[in-house]
Amino acid sequence: MLVPKSFLGRDSKAVLGNVLKREEAISVLKELLDCCSGLDGHYLELVAINSPNGAGYQIVISKTLDEQTRNCIQDIAKKHQLSYQTGNIWNTRRNKTEPDTFIIYRPRTSKTSK
Repeated sequence: MLVPKSFLGRDSKAVLGNVLKREEAISVLKELLDCCSGLDGHYLELVAINSPNGAGYQIVISKTLDEQTRNCIQDIAKKHQLSYQTGNIWNTRRNKTEPDTFIIYRPRTSKTSK
């Protein structure tokens, strides 16, 4: 699968945050499907990512989501100490009405410790 440049940081070698291990990504995805009834009929995908920090997965949810579903996704992400980015990543000149997209990933950890 080709990953759109908007999944990536400023250069094509930097992904959003860190990736999730396969088992963790599947576990979070199952919880999302069990707890967020508004996700029925939405496009959910585990995207395989090769990053400098190692290979793994990010969860991508595409389609316009209602506020209750967005809140449910955010709550589950916080529960698992994950970050997410939202927005319209499929911004093209031909179609400006593409669905919102959530990308769920593990946040980068600070290199300095207290």
